[in-house]
Amino acid sequence: MGTLSVQPLLLETEVNRHAYLLSEQETYILIDPGAKHHYAKLSKALTKHISIAQLDVIILQSNDLLNISSLSLLIEAGFSGTIIAKESGLAYLETVLDYPVKTIETIDYSYALTSGTTIQFIPTPFLPFPETFTTYIPSTRTLFTNHLMSQQPHEPGDLKSLSDHVHRFHESVLPSSDFVRQALKKLHSLKLNKLYPRLGYPILKDMIKPLIESVKRYDFYNTQQVILRKNDKNLKYNYPSICNHMLKRLESYFDRQEIIEVFKDSPIILEKAPYVEIVQTSLKDYKLWNTFFDLIYQKKGMTWLNLLAPLVKKYNRLYNINMPNIYKSKLTNQAQKLFKLDKEKTDLQAEIATLYETMAASADQLLRCPITKLYKESVLKQQLIGDVDTPLNQSDVRALIFVQIDKLNLINKKYGVKTGNETLRNLVYVIDQIKHDLTLVFKQDGPGLIIYKHTMPYDYVKAFALKLRNAVKDATVFVEPVSVSLSIVTQTEIDQDLSKQDKVNTFIETGAMRLEQAKMKGLAQLIDKDNAQDDHIEGNVLLIDEDETNQNLMKMMFRRANYECLIAKDIYDAYDIITNHPIEVIISEINLSKLDGLQLKQRLNDNPQFKDIPFIIASHHKTLDVIKRCNELDVDVVLKKPVVPEELIGFVNRLSERRLM
Repeated sequence: MGTLSVQPLLLETEVNRHAYLLSEQETYILIDPGAKHHYAKLSKALTKHISIAQLDVIILQSNDLLNISSLSLLIEAGFSGTIIAKESGLAYLETVLDYPVKTIETIDYSYALTSGTTIQFIPTPFLPFPETFTTYIPSTRTLFTNHLMSQQPHEPGDLKSLSDHVHRFHESVLPSSDFVRQALKKLHSLKLNKLYPRLGYPILKDMIKPLIESVKRYDFYNTQQVILRKNDKNLKYNYPSICNHMLKRLESYFDRQEIIEVFKDSPIILEKAPYVEIVQTSLKDYKLWNTFFDLIYQKKGMTWLNLLAPLVKKYNRLYNINMPNIYKSKLTNQAQKLFKLDKEKTDLQAEIATLYETMAASADQLLRCPITKLYKESVLKQQLIGDVDTPLNQSDVRALIFVQIDKLNLINKKYGVKTGNETLRNLVYVIDQIKHDLTLVFKQDGPGLIIYKHTMPYDYVKAFALKLRNAVKDATVFVEPVSVSLSIVTQTEIDQDLSKQDKVNTFIETGAMRLEQAKMKGLAQLIDKDNAQDDHIEGNVLLIDEDETNQNLMKMMFRRANYECLIAKDIYDAYDIITNHPIEVIISEINLSKLDGLQLKQRLNDNPQFKDIPFIIASHHKTLDVIKRCNELDVDVVLKKPVVPEELIGFVNRLSERRLM
């Protein structure tokens, strides 16, 4: 038996999304290949290790569109191996893919490699989709956890930081802590050395056990599962599940045995392993609801009732569930007693109220960008989740406009970060001067802003974007004249068969991708559905060469490699392009009719803004003297023409990656 190695493949930097390549004795397995818009990065990362045709197995731990739409491209590129998925997702998979699929059920939840290594599949339903599962390698004690244990974007830190970001991700994506705990029960007996989540960082052995304990304790409910049946006249509530939520809240404060003693010799029978919950009761519906709180009051008085009151009120507010009778009677009496409190207690209440106001203000601050005071992108996502399924008038669209100041990094370098932050605030001011009161503005994760037009004809949306671009150009509030790049995306462009969460994520990802395209095209560009590129572009390569035949060959070659090739005939033309476009790598001939390519490199070296752009000399004249001059000017690569296309593209890929590190 060999040793199965794991190679993470980064698909999306912003959310730290990974696919995973497993290899052992010439057997290669890919876990969760991602969406179509991930394919360029996936292919690039994958082919550093193997060709796509060498892949033996693809494992789909969930069948959502963001994990399967790349399959058709992988098959076109030569994949002919086995695809493994869960049976409950097979019907949807067959609608988007004409390819045989094995299910984990038909292979008895296990797959054996020729080396003897076994891979096990463990269903984790509704995390967040019905057909999800995790993948376990017993020989290395490695678990690929899918969405479970995924994390919101963050920098690696201690256990508390990791737990906080796992909790936030779970609460934003998964239905409830009940489903998470059911999954953790299944994983309880596994010996684990390392966890690989779909989003976030790998989790090492010393953090696994305390993290699992933290996740078990964390309590959240996002779904409508409290409602068992709904018709035009009546709702039937899942009172045992709601009472279990109350017990979990008590368990975070009190010993389990103390909680069980409250319900001893009552019609409500509890179990305490792995956590306290109702296992049997003869009481039904509202009678169970009232008796549950009556017993708590009889044994523990108002202390425990007050502790549960915020959660009870939340259910009352969200689901219109009646408050238990004990609250109505006891809280009324308590309210009457409050009128008799002396001044000292009244002052204490005032102090508590002030404290709550301070806490509320602090919570609001956490949701806002400290620089612009706008709500963050996470708040926009919650807003969109509530809006995406709301019908619109036939002539209206729901649209996002992404806005980013061109060359903000240069303002930061030239005037300092404080002035850069002031520039962002001034952009918000310009938007406020021209927007309608119902238009919402949010801070994008990164240096940009997102404008939410929730109901408006598309022509009005585009007119507003153009008006904003002109308003910024003409504004006098900036430290120097600036321009903005913009992109527009409408909800009608998004697959309406996606889940709410996936609709929102795709909505925002599409706009952010178009904004990157706008920035690559130059200054003050606007990208929308009419001029967006379907293919992912890695970046701009600048070619300085007077030979038109070579120009055309290079353009075609780099286009196939997903780069945009910009052409300059001399170094003056080149310097203008560098000033107005983001450039990944510069490729220059030495012999030009005006100044030579090395004089351009000298000029770039004298400018802190441009001196670190990777520079390649490609010339028929690769002499010892040329090489010496190139070394003195820190030229990265010197190639002799005619260049080998694969060699040149390889250098460009490595140099652009090195620049990002």
